[in-house]
Amino acid sequence: MPVSPGLANTTSTPTAVDGTGLNLNFNPGITFASANALGNSGNLNLLSGANHTIFTSTTPVTGNGYDRIFGLNYTGFSGGLRYDSPGLAAVNIGMRNSAGTTVLGAAVATGYRYNQLTNTTIVRNTFTNTLFTRSLNGAVAGANDTYSNITTGANGGILFGRNANDGGDDDGVAMTMAETIVFDGVLSANDINRVDSYLAIKGGITLDIANTPNYLSSNSTNVWNSATNTGYNNNIFGIANDFLSALHQSNLRVSITTRN
Repeated sequence: MPVSPGLANTTSTPTAVDGTGLNLNFNPGITFASANALGNSGNLNLLSGANHTIFTSTTPVTGNGYDRIFGLNYTGFSGGLRYDSPGLAAVNIGMRNSAGTTVLGAAVATGYRYNQLTNTTIVRNTFTNTLFTRSLNGAVAGANDTYSNITTGANGGILFGRNANDGGDDDGVAMTMAETIVFDGVLSANDINRVDSYLAIKGGITLDIANTPNYLSSNSTNVWNSATNTGYNNNIFGIANDFLSALHQSNLRVSITTRN
C-alpha cells in the first residue's frame, strides 16, 4: 500500500519484518509501535455501500481504548472524525456515518478484543448498515453491536496505526500485521470459509472446526475435512500453492493451539 506524501512527512514509519519468531509461518509482516502509521489519505472509493467485511491477521496487540489498528475515512472529514468509519481499535469499535455522527462507539465484548489476542489470530469484522459482528479464527461470531442505519460506505482514505499522524485523534498500537483484506459487501458462508482457509494455511493458524469443519481452496475444493480426520484436529497446517489466491506456502510453522 503506498504511503501518501502527507503521511510520509508526519509519520514514524513502521518496520517491515521477515516474520522470524513472530508466529507468521515464515511470512513477512509490518511491525507497528504506538507512534507508527501507514496508509493512503486519498479518495479511494473503497466501499460502494455500508456492507463490508474486514479480515486482519495480526500478532497479539498492545494498546487500550481507541488506540488504533485500522480505519477507513470519508472524504472531507477532518480532526477527530478521521478514520472512524469504521475504526478498529485495541479494545473499542467505532463507526461514524457520512455526516460524521458517531453511531457506534463501545468496547467490544470481552474475549473478542484485539488486545486480548494471545497468538497470531484471524479476526473477521463484518459490518452491515445496522450491525457489527466479530469472529476469531473461523468461530461463530461472539461479539455484536447494533447501530442506526448507515446508507453509504467510507469513500476516503485508509490507515493502519496512529490516526493522529494524519489529523485524527487516536494513538496507535504495538503489533505486527501479517495481512488485512477488505471486501466490499457481506460475504457468503462459502466466501468466508475460503478466506479463513487461505489466512489459516498461510499463517499456520488452526481454525475453529466446530464452525469451520473444512478447509477450502480458492475454487471451493475441500483440501482438509474434519470428518475424515477425527482425532487429528489440533495444530492443523498445510503446504499449498493456490494460483487464484496467490498463496504459495512452501514452508510451515504452526501456531500452537490446544483443544479439548
